[in-house]
Amino acid sequence: MKRQHAGLGIIIAALAACMPTSPIIEKEIEKIDIRCLETEALIEITDPVRLQAVKEEINSSKREGTEEFELAEGHTAILRFDDGSEWETTFYPSGHAVIEGYYVRSELEDFCGE
Repeated sequence: MKRQHAGLGIIIAALAACMPTSPIIEKEIEKIDIRCLETEALIEITDPVRLQAVKEEINSSKREGTEEFELAEGHTAILRFDDGSEWETTFYPSGHAVIEGYYVRSELEDFCGE
C-alpha cells in the first residue's frame, strides 16, 4: 500500500511540473524603453507586434526566483503598460531577463545588438 502512495505522489508531482504557470505579464504593454548597457543608447519599442512577441516570449519561458543568482548588469528596460503603470526590468544579450523577481530564461532578441 505504501508503494502505491509513493507512486501516486510521484505522478502528482510530475503532472504539477507540466502544468503551465500563470503569466508574469497580464496587462498590455504600450511601450518598452531600453537603455543599452555599453553604449547608453535609448531604444524605444512601440510596434504592437514586437510588444506582443516580447510579452508572449516572457510568459511562455521557464523562470526561477532570483534569490539564488548573482546577477550581472544588463540593459535596463522599462515596460510601460496601458494602465499607466511601469516595471523596471533587465534584459540580457543572451535573451534572458529579470522581471518582477524572476530570472526568465527567455529568448528575447538583443535589442541593443551587441
